[in-house]
Amino acid sequence: MALHGMAEITLGVPDVAATESFYNEFGLATSSPGVLATANGGDQLRLVARPYRHLVEYTVAADDADDLARIAANAAAHDLAVTTHDDGSISVVDPICGIRARVSVRPRLQLTPYESPVMNTPGHVARVGDRAPAIFDSGPAQPRKLGHVLYATPDLAGSMKFLCDVLGFKVSDTSEGIIAFLRCSDDH
Repeated sequence: MALHGMAEITLGVPDVAATESFYNEFGLATSSPGVLATANGGDQLRLVARPYRHLVEYTVAADDADDLARIAANAAAHDLAVTTHDDGSISVVDPICGIRARVSVRPRLQLTPYESPVMNTPGHVARVGDRAPAIFDSGPAQPRKLGHVLYATPDLAGSMKFLCDVLGFKVSDTSEGIIAFLRCSDDH
């Protein structure tokens, strides 16, 4: 799959400083005012002042310039305007809900596999008389990367068509007419 992950999101909020503080407490690190970084993904969350909270833009990582050309051709075939940015990325606006989708050539993140703690499960007691390790965790969560984005649309089928036919997302699951789970990588 040419697309390989969520690179960044830009979130519009009424109070950038208060929202930044919230995400700092959660475990994201401020790298510059209104820009927050995850442990492995770097700068992945941008906050901008808007009258109400909403997704303004998301950036999806692609492998190379051929991927950008394919997406630009898909957009043109659907009569959608493509903007080319100074950094070489391209963007297209979802015609249904107005959210800007940017696609940028980025290296793939190399994450070390998460070592899951030993858990008790139905029929399998792995920790007899011991509390779950998470009870003893302290401090913020320190997310390793942002991996998904959620947005509402007045036309689910129309937005799915944009995401799949133009950008190249794949459908993982749907609840017909209510919600769709799409992916741009194998990480779902």
